[in-house]
Amino acid sequence: MEKEKQSVVLTGQYCKKIISKQALRSNIKMNYLSNRKMIIRKTLFNKKKMKRTCLQKNTNTHVQTTCEFHPDENLLKERSFDPKDIQHVISFVRMKQRHLALSLSMAALLLFGACDKAEEIKTIAIIIPGADHGFMGESIAHAEVAAERFAESTEYQYRIFTSDIIAEQKEQIDQVIAEKADVVVLWPHNGDDLKTAAQKIVDAEIPLIIYDRLISDFDETAEILGDNVTIGEETGHYFNSYFAVDLAAGDVSILEFKGDHSSVTTQRNSGFRSTASRKFILHSEYYTNWSKTTAREQMADFLNNSNQADVEKVKAIFTHDDEIAAGVLEAIEAYTGSYQHNIKLVSGVSASKELLEKFDYYQDLGIDQLTFSFSPAMIVDAIELGIDILDGKSVSGTYLIPTQMVDNLNYMAYMQGPVYQYRYYYREADPGSNP
Repeated sequence: MEKEKQSVVLTGQYCKKIISKQALRSNIKMNYLSNRKMIIRKTLFNKKKMKRTCLQKNTNTHVQTTCEFHPDENLLKERSFDPKDIQHVISFVRMKQRHLALSLSMAALLLFGACDKAEEIKTIAIIIPGADHGFMGESIAHAEVAAERFAESTEYQYRIFTSDIIAEQKEQIDQVIAEKADVVVLWPHNGDDLKTAAQKIVDAEIPLIIYDRLISDFDETAEILGDNVTIGEETGHYFNSYFAVDLAAGDVSILEFKGDHSSVTTQRNSGFRSTASRKFILHSEYYTNWSKTTAREQMADFLNNSNQADVEKVKAIFTHDDEIAAGVLEAIEAYTGSYQHNIKLVSGVSASKELLEKFDYYQDLGIDQLTFSFSPAMIVDAIELGIDILDGKSVSGTYLIPTQMVDNLNYMAYMQGPVYQYRYYYREADPGSNP
């Protein structure tokens, strides 16, 4: 959103114009020959009676200020030409030129200062990981739609920065500091790896909102995220209830598919461990980097390369995201090995359209599903906190966005509810948008 360099800049009702020396000369009624001598026509100005009329700038009509000198015709008198008159008039005009140039320079400085102050549009910088699909892709789409909407409804401007790696994100932080952003919304690739760079924002006294992935032992303005701990805890409770009969008979083996090593994964895992029965035995865990393809490959490798006892004893899969769950389910569906799998439940997080629309399909294959709302539209809440700061509201502490449990019994009702509808509303407005 860089401003183009131009001679006229409009912001609302304010106007700033560049006044050139040529324009100043044209406003003084003098005629010069090529040898820069003035023509005197037997008439002289009476400098004591000179009238100065200024046509003031009108900010509503954008009429530029001009100044003209109008001699009073009644005070003009004719007399014979005197060579001394040339020097007298030239000296007089030069003096008026100097006075006029000084006056207009001061006026221009005042005008520019007023316009610049009026044009100081505050900026919210939004720094987030890049993606063109999945949860991250949806998040970027929501950020872009929200930024466009807020730009129309607020007095602020919004800049979105995406990156593929942490090194790029560090460079973007340096950039927004140099550009003196007024608020930064930061979604780190990995919070702790970005701690030193984020500290620069705090040191520059720029309000900082941390979104989704936390930075440990850090003094940001505020942090906002989905309730990952509760998601883990409720997944544990659900597993206990679902496998109550099996647990009563003995241990139940499960697999865990994590996202990465960020605070999101840590919180969901710790929440699950705090409530799930100790009889759930973790057979294997995998890190997927939130990739559906990676999860599918890892699950296929387990099914195809494990021994019969291991394949057949796993009854549930705890995943940290719907994309991961979708990859796992595809691998199970595609499995054609000689061993019989006994997987009855696969959990996820996000309550995405892709997964919900296949709840019935996989149930017919003997696999139930569980997920929790974790909408990409939550990025909008983080941006709104930035707006609150610029509006002078008090913003601090940790903001947790509540979650909803969704399973085979209530998923259709959830898809009619406000969280789901808001998540996908931008697709209704722009059918071509499909992150």
